[in-house]
Amino acid sequence: MPLADDLRGVDRAQIEGTSYAVGWSDDAYWCEWSTDHCATKALFADGVSVRRQIVVADLNPATEEIPRAELCAYLTWELRCMVNIGGTLFSYVSRDGGESWQEVVGP
Repeated sequence: MPLADDLRGVDRAQIEGTSYAVGWSDDAYWCEWSTDHCATKALFADGVSVRRQIVVADLNPATEEIPRAELCAYLTWELRCMVNIGGTLFSYVSRDGGESWQEVVGP
C-alpha cells in the first residue's frame, strides 16, 4: 500500500530517507511513514498499517471541509504538525519519529 493512500488533505516531509505523511481520515489526523520513497507505508507483521493518531479533527459542519494540516520535519527526528480546526491553529510535536504526539501548549 502506498504511503497516505487512504488519507485526505495530506502533507509530507522527509528525514534522512524516511518519508512521513500526515492526513485526515475517520474524523482524525494521522501520521504514517515509509522507508522506501513512499512506495509502501510501514506495516506491522500482520500487514496492518502503522498509523499513529495525532488529533481528533471533525469535519467543519458548516462547509464539510476537512481541517488543514502542515507537517515539518527536523534532522533531530522531531516532527511538528500544525492543524487548523475550526479556525484555531493547534500545534503537535513528535520527538520519536511519529510514534507518539503531544499538543504544544503556550509559546
